[in-house]
Amino acid sequence: MVVVSTMITTSKMQEIIPARIPDRIERMPHALTVRELKELLQVSDQTIYRMIADKTIPFLTVRSSYRFDPKQIAEWLRRRSMSA
Repeated sequence: MVVVSTMITTSKMQEIIPARIPDRIERMPHALTVRELKELLQVSDQTIYRMIADKTIPFLTVRSSYRFDPKQIAEWLRRRSMSA
């Protein structure tokens, strides 16, 4: 079992997110759930919820659920990879 730290830095994000991932996410036809996003980014759900709490990731709320616009997430990933 692999344990992923809940603290994820820009350089760590570059290591785990290949350049093609933002392109793949951007083409998704629907808002992503926490489960879908964590699987795509290969991080824990705790990491996603921490980024939501810190407002470091773009998200939407639908009733009491969090959703992620694929285009916003792809752009966010690209900005993070450029800032390292």
